[in-house]
Amino acid sequence: MITGIYTNTLLVTIPISLFLSIFWHLFSYWYQTRGSLAEKIKKALINNEFFLVYQPLVDSSTSKIKGVEALIRWNHPRSGFIGPDVFIPVAEQHGLINNITDFVFERTLVDWKTHTTNNLHISINVPPSYLSQNSCLEKLTLLASRYKEQGLKLGIEITERQLLDKSDRAILTDIKKLGIDVSIDDFGTGYTSLSVLEDTEFDYLKIDRCFINTIGIKSINSPVLNSIINLANNMNVLMVAEGVETKEQADYLKDHGVQLLQGYFFYKPMSFEEIATLLENN
Repeated sequence: MITGIYTNTLLVTIPISLFLSIFWHLFSYWYQTRGSLAEKIKKALINNEFFLVYQPLVDSSTSKIKGVEALIRWNHPRSGFIGPDVFIPVAEQHGLINNITDFVFERTLVDWKTHTTNNLHISINVPPSYLSQNSCLEKLTLLASRYKEQGLKLGIEITERQLLDKSDRAILTDIKKLGIDVSIDDFGTGYTSLSVLEDTEFDYLKIDRCFINTIGIKSINSPVLNSIINLANNMNVLMVAEGVETKEQADYLKDHGVQLLQGYFFYKPMSFEEIATLLENN
């Protein structure tokens, strides 16, 4: 009887203990890996391992390039290419994301220093922690001036979720006074209310690709997408559709008044040398 109970106890205990052991080892590996990656990020910033690519934004009516978005990439000397979906979350967790953002601002100026532009619009993604810095406005004031000197028009992109923070919304007014355009990125995926939008000063509404993907699906008539387009028109802000991959999508967006399009149907993200050549021929 006792043996039976003991055996049954073992049968129950062993799987649980094994599960906990596996879980702990996996968690330890995950934690150590992220910590190791954070150290690699620090070294990458020092060793200049990061680089930028640029994805054009085109006029929906003329297909002419109207601006570019600067995107960071990482080619590690031993691990090879590490995607931003891997290292950006780690950088955010370990307090390195502002350093990366500073790098993007500065590297963009270096890339375009020798190329003559005519007020080319360059947008850069800015995380919440960057806007909350005490030195944020001081940094952006200097950057706006330096970009203007090089014939560049600086714009920043913030996510819709950042609008939920009242302090972030308040600073956008001061940022716009510097002549910096503000874009609301990935719009439609957050929880922003109409009252928050009305309380926010911005120039562009970037429609998330998940809504663009509904175009052309017979069972879906894109009601949310159409509502976003109507909202932007009523608020008198420009629209950017990201993730445009087909002619059908491009035509639909053009016909519905979306002014700027971005996606692989037009151009993939490319090196500075490629985009500079493209602009010369554009």
